[in-house]
Amino acid sequence: MGGLTIPCSEDEFLNIDSCLNEM
Repeated sequence: MGGLTIPCSEDEFLNIDSCLNEM
C-alpha cells in the first residue's frame, strides 16, 4: 500500500477497504 492511488484517502486508512471493494 504505497503506489496505490485511492480516491478514498479522505476517510484515512479506516475506509481503505471500502474503497478497494468499490473498485
